Amino acid sequence: MSIASAIAVSGLKVANLRLQVAASNIANSLSIGPLPDAANAENFPAAYSALRVNQTDAVGGGTSATVTTTTPATVSSYEPTAPFADDNGR
Repeated sequence: MSIASAIAVSGLKVANLRLQVAASNIANSLSIGPLPDAANAENFPAAYSALRVNQTDAVGGGTSATVTTTTPATVSSYEPTAPFADDNGR
């Protein structure tokens, strides 16, 4: 494979990863669950942590990427009827 093809393929792979991460974030944007630092005696599934793609230049051309969680990973919302809600409804 030529260097130009290798660079193009690396870009396509990163673009595909970005699309997968975006789809995951959108699909889980309204999911609920206890916050990571909250008590969870009933073992409810934890709240979804949004993801981000960190893209860097690769040595010799092309690009590479890693996936990490965003900061803050979750955003609390007022849900007083949720079974895992604390005294403040979060």
